[in-house]
Amino acid sequence: LLVGIGLARLWPLLIAPATGAEVTLEEESNRWEERTALSFARAGQATAVIGEQVILIGGETADGIIATTESYDVKANLWTMLSDKPTAVSEVQATVLGGKIYVPGGKTATGEITDILEIFDPSQNVWTEGPALPVKLSAYGLVSFEGKLYLFGGWDGEKYTDFVLTYSPDLEQWAEVAQLPSPRGFVSAVVVTDRIYILGGYNGKEPLESNLIFLPGRANGTSPWDNAAPLPGGRYAMGVAFIGDRIYVMGGIQENGKPAPQLIFLPANDGWIVRSDPNGEVPPTWSHFGVAVVGASVYALGGILDSQPTNQNIAFQAIYTVPLPLIIK
Repeated sequence: LLVGIGLARLWPLLIAPATGAEVTLEEESNRWEERTALSFARAGQATAVIGEQVILIGGETADGIIATTESYDVKANLWTMLSDKPTAVSEVQATVLGGKIYVPGGKTATGEITDILEIFDPSQNVWTEGPALPVKLSAYGLVSFEGKLYLFGGWDGEKYTDFVLTYSPDLEQWAEVAQLPSPRGFVSAVVVTDRIYILGGYNGKEPLESNLIFLPGRANGTSPWDNAAPLPGGRYAMGVAFIGDRIYVMGGIQENGKPAPQLIFLPANDGWIVRSDPNGEVPPTWSHFGVAVVGASVYALGGILDSQPTNQNIAFQAIYTVPLPLIIK
């Protein structure tokens, strides 16, 4: 008999690093695959997943900030245009609650920062407007957790902020529930079980190495913050995805334009892996792109590649099975 074992779950047992350790991993093969390119090059767009559809919203092209919304069908490998977002924005994130996609704030076509909240219902192909943010923001981190939106940091048009805001669709209101340890923007936020990791960012002077853990259950009592092992080097505007039992960090901007190797973080071990195969990762000069997890794969879409917007769409098979013999006596 043969049984399939998810190697992504087996690796931590084989290479489990000590707390905070940095480990180099040699990959045996390149698991990135070119998929059908975006309809046009764009960067800084919001990205969301509904079923097997990856939806891109807004962003910036070589001609300016746009409102275009399009959907990528992973199985069919095809793109479809949807209703434009009412307000064209860039430097935004999106998250899904109750089958709807929430896109707060952003930088508008005039360069101003907005507080607008626009909500897309893909089942109806219709946009509606929700309650505005309490402050104008772009370049924030955003996740959904237990029926609420959580927004971290961002740029208010004059400075980077330390806001931690929540939005409850049931109450239709925003609330400030905490502050980041220091102001920052272009952070990456990702949910891992009962906690939210806030990775990297930019404070107006330098890329940050911080790897913060936000515990929503402690937001109204003791400090909601813990520290995890910092990134091997500061970076921001990167792609981050949690799949299996690990966080993938791809691309982004580092200090002095240094190439940004792909990283893997193991939350259970609080340790980092630095991928060493330059042909088995996203290009190290790629930033401001969208990331989507669908099934066993991570998709990287659009963004800035070698200082120019790109229409690239590539997929990484993060979880796969290896047949092993099962001997039954």
